Amino acid sequence: MQKGKPIEVENLHGGALNMAKEKGLTLPFMRSIYALLKPYENGSSFDSTV
Repeated sequence: MQKGKPIEVENLHGGALNMAKEKGLTLPFMRSIYALLKPYENGSSFDSTV
């Protein structure tokens, strides 16, 4: 993320969340991580100094 390279948030977290939804599970912690990482999916840089 610091180098601005794309991450596979949709493939990794999105897939797990979709499978959980099909089973009736909510996974609130994973949904939070997904929401935090989604803006960086296409390689937006991340400022770790904040």
